[in-house]
Amino acid sequence: MTQDETSGRNDTHGGSMMNLSSRIGSALVSPQTPVPAGSMASWTISIVVGDYGFGHYSKLAVFRRSVCDMEAPQFDVPWASGFTTVETDGDASLALSFEPRINIAPWRAGIVISSTKGMLQPGDKITLRLGDRRQGSPGIRAQTFPDSLHAFRVCADCMSMGRYLELQQDTGVTIVAGPACRAELIVPSRVTVGDAFDVKARVCDHWGNPTSSFSGTVSLLPTEGLTIDPPPSPPSAWPRGVADIGAATAQRSGIFYLTATGHFEAKSNPVTASIEAPSASLFWSDMHGQTYSTAGTGTVEEFLSFSRDSALMDVASWQGNDFQLPPEGWQETQREIKRFHEPGRFVTFLGYEHSPHRPRGGDHNVYFLGDEAKVFRSSVLQLDGRADPADQRISTSDVAEEFQGRSDVMLIPHVGGRACDLDYFDSELMPAMEICSHHGRFPWLAIEAMRRGLVVGFIGASDDHTGRLGLTSPTLTFPAWNTTFDLTGGYTGIYAESLTRESIWNAIKSRHCFATSGQRIVLDVRMGDAMMGDVVDGISPTLNVSIAGTAPLLDVALMRGTEVIHKPRLTDPHQHAKHGYLLYWRGPKLGPTAGKMNWNGRISLSHGRIVGFEKFAFEKLGDDVTRTSANALEIRSTTAGDIDGVAIELDAPADAELSFSTSALSFRLPVAEIDDSAKVYDSAEKDREVIIKKAPGTIPPRTLEFSFSDSTPAAGINPYWIAVLQCDGHEAWSSPIYLNVV
Repeated sequence: MTQDETSGRNDTHGGSMMNLSSRIGSALVSPQTPVPAGSMASWTISIVVGDYGFGHYSKLAVFRRSVCDMEAPQFDVPWASGFTTVETDGDASLALSFEPRINIAPWRAGIVISSTKGMLQPGDKITLRLGDRRQGSPGIRAQTFPDSLHAFRVCADCMSMGRYLELQQDTGVTIVAGPACRAELIVPSRVTVGDAFDVKARVCDHWGNPTSSFSGTVSLLPTEGLTIDPPPSPPSAWPRGVADIGAATAQRSGIFYLTATGHFEAKSNPVTASIEAPSASLFWSDMHGQTYSTAGTGTVEEFLSFSRDSALMDVASWQGNDFQLPPEGWQETQREIKRFHEPGRFVTFLGYEHSPHRPRGGDHNVYFLGDEAKVFRSSVLQLDGRADPADQRISTSDVAEEFQGRSDVMLIPHVGGRACDLDYFDSELMPAMEICSHHGRFPWLAIEAMRRGLVVGFIGASDDHTGRLGLTSPTLTFPAWNTTFDLTGGYTGIYAESLTRESIWNAIKSRHCFATSGQRIVLDVRMGDAMMGDVVDGISPTLNVSIAGTAPLLDVALMRGTEVIHKPRLTDPHQHAKHGYLLYWRGPKLGPTAGKMNWNGRISLSHGRIVGFEKFAFEKLGDDVTRTSANALEIRSTTAGDIDGVAIELDAPADAELSFSTSALSFRLPVAEIDDSAKVYDSAEKDREVIIKKAPGTIPPRTLEFSFSDSTPAAGINPYWIAVLQCDGHEAWSSPIYLNVV
């Protein structure tokens, strides 16, 4: 990537000073061949000192973007990964250090080169080797997601002013998806009996990136109740990691799961077939992510192409932070949102994220029905005069006042870098709130809305920063080196009449939508003729609930406001694993931030032994459960509102005690007291919990239908909603049906 290609995008402190770049020095990275995501690599950055020289107090810094999860460099162990060195042909001794907050986001952390002895003259050369393999290091791990604009930004503080200015440089490398290692099937969620529907397969690398590096086959297997129509020949290419592998037709009503075999085994999301065409189709969206022009990855074109062609989303939007958004970035966004919008195939919405600090309202996504709009920023301080201060609307109230009376604007509160404050809730502009993303799971926000008596729907999204809108995967964690995302991004299921902007817009405004943590879990909640999101009058409601999961169900709760009023049984209480137990933990359960909770510790048995164990629902890369002895396991776990868990089999005498001892919560209990009813251990603050119970004797179902009549609704508004937890840790939450008991 050349200097011209990076100019104007989030300049380093003090601006890029383009006319001085060549005099400050130059930098070149090699090799520039594409590197597979997450692979071990080695790069050399060759720097030529410019006209100002390099004195005792001068510093050079090599930055990469905050979201980049490339391995953190280390300078002390030559044979270990990440080993980084510096040398010069000039008369000086150089040292390396790491500075986590030396610059302006999204180029905040950097490797700093300084002189410990001597000075360098113009023309002297400095060589920085990232992943220096000359003494046995395997290299340095590249970031785990593709990036056509990946760059090292080399800057100098020549005069010890605390001001880093860019060198003239060609320091871009391309990160591409790696080889395929798994496959999945994607089918429509709702079909009509007798109508054929397409079946697509997606192949992904180890890090969850769709990849075209695949030459194998994935073939559909027979499914009872479906007629399978394979293609005339297997796909010869997998552009963007996706290929059509045939069609299927439902011969009867029901819920179906398709499977495939070949190079990989693959399973589909659930497809529900009905005899009559449903009045509303179910569309899938991820309407929250950003690109290179703010704090994300790639161009808007790449971002939307990925969402449509790789993630196979129906609906998408762009939501860059307003305080980082330059005018040319907004022009790019408007142009591409308009170009990609194709009713019936792919619906796009223009938008941006209004991002004041929480005391001024916190993060709210702004969506527009049209193709063009004006940005009212929460701040222009980072844009160095490229945005008009008169167009600032610093608080959520300010921007809401600007949009009052407009039916073509929506604001969606969410929890991101700056959690929303519901004191600023505006019922006219805010039909829904985002309760999950790759920042974390935030059902506490839904509970808070119910406690306040708000009438609001629930949506999920990714808040993607990695160029993978609709298919966001966790990233690696290197403390102080990168911004990390521990979870998959969320989805919104939208019940709408058609795939058009107006129909999708009206469905969200009517709260005919639900949130999932990134799986195509299907929820359908009815109360007579009313569906999720509706406000109806009544006296004694009966709710009809249908759930089609993507994995076995672990827990289902029917909520009335903040209260659990019913939990349907998922397995036979008289059948359980004789010596099997489930433990799972969750936190933080309370706001107001996108916090993380460390659960490092151990599970141990006072007498007897742990025969076997299997972790479940772990998403954060690097977390694990390992055996340390015959009667003890080590836990390495961090949760962000989600669950982590372990299934264990014990060989224990009657007087044995099980101990759970972690940095977040600890307890001991007799094994004999554990039964099939969940025992809940929580903290005094109620912000974390551990659940332990006997494991079921059969695999829980993936699908569930039940009815429940509430005989004791309170006078006034009663919000009824469903919370679903699967055994793989994925979740779903329906927007409430609001029953007004008069």
